Amino acid sequence: MEPKIIDQFSDPSFRKLAQIIRRHPESQELIKTAEMDPEANGRRPSSAFADPIGRRFPIDTPDHAVLSRLYMEKQAGVDPAVLAACDKALDLYGVDLDLQEKIATPREQPFDEDDYLLPEIRRMVVKTAEDVRVAADVICQNHRSMDVDSRAQACTRLVKKGVALNIPLPPDILKFAGVTMCDTNTLCDWLGARAAATTDETIRWGYDKLANEIKAFPVLCGDRDELIKVAAAIGELDEAAGLGQHYDRRLLDPLRTVFNTTKVADDMLELGGAQVPVEQLLSVDPQVYRDVFGEDLAAEFVDADGGIDLEQLKIILPTVPYDLQKALAAQMGA
Repeated sequence: MEPKIIDQFSDPSFRKLAQIIRRHPESQELIKTAEMDPEANGRRPSSAFADPIGRRFPIDTPDHAVLSRLYMEKQAGVDPAVLAACDKALDLYGVDLDLQEKIATPREQPFDEDDYLLPEIRRMVVKTAEDVRVAADVICQNHRSMDVDSRAQACTRLVKKGVALNIPLPPDILKFAGVTMCDTNTLCDWLGARAAATTDETIRWGYDKLANEIKAFPVLCGDRDELIKVAAAIGELDEAAGLGQHYDRRLLDPLRTVFNTTKVADDMLELGGAQVPVEQLLSVDPQVYRDVFGEDLAAEFVDADGGIDLEQLKIILPTVPYDLQKALAAQMGA
C-alpha cells in the first residue's frame, strides 16, 4: 500500500502545518500569504503544481513553493521528480530555503497567542474590529476546508473577540463556536436522514445509536461540551459514510446540524430539566420566588426592592432542589 501524500490542501486539521511551523518557525514570514483554500486550488492549471498529475504541491508563487517544499519534508513516497520540480522553482524565485530544523522556544515565538484564532499553527490574526469582520467572512466562505475541532476553536475565540470589541457575528459563526442551543428533536431528524442515506449497516447503526443517546438530552440543550462531542461523532460517521460531499447541499455540516437554533446558550438556564429563557426568569414576580423557594433562599438573588440579580440567580438556581425547580417551572408554565 502506497503511503498517503499530504500537501497543504489535504491537511484539513492543519496538523502537519503545525508540525512544520514548530520545526521551522522562521518560515512564517515566507508562507504567511500562501493560499490554502481548496476551491482556489481547484482553479489552478496543472502546470502550477510540482506534481501536475496528482495536482499537489503548487509552485506558481514563491510562497506556495516554499510551503509545498516544507510539506514534502519528512514524507515518504514523494516522487523525486516532484521534489526536484519544487527545488527548481525555488531556485528560479531566488529563495534559499534552509531546511535545517530550528524548533522555537516559547520566548522565541514572535507573536501573541491571544491574537490568533488558531494559535497552535499561528493562523488567522484578529486584533481589530475590522479583523473580526474579515475573519468571520473568511470562515463562513471556507468552513468546509476546516475540521470540526479547528473550526470550533477558531470560532470560539472569534466570538470572544467579537464580544470584547462589541461586533455582532453571523449566526453560522455562533453555531460553529457552539454557543447556540440545540433542538434535539431536529438533531434526531437529521441523524435519521443520514442513516437513510447510507447503505452501510454498521454506519446506519452508529447514527441510530447516537440518536437514541440524544433522546436523553433536554429538548432544548445548551451543554456545549457534550454537544461538541456529538458534532465530532457525526463528523466521523459522515466521513465513513462519504456524506461530506453533500454538506451545504442536501445536508448541514456537523456543527450546524447540532447547534441548530439561533438562541444563544447564555440566554438560557436549566430549570427542572427544561431550558428556560433568562428574560422569562427575570420577568417572574419576585413574590413567586419567595413563595416557592422560601424567603431566605430568594433573598440571595432578590433585593429588598424586588430586583432580581441575574448573576446570583445563575449561581443559585442549579443548587436548588429539583422538586422546587419543577414547582417554579409549573408556576411559570414552562
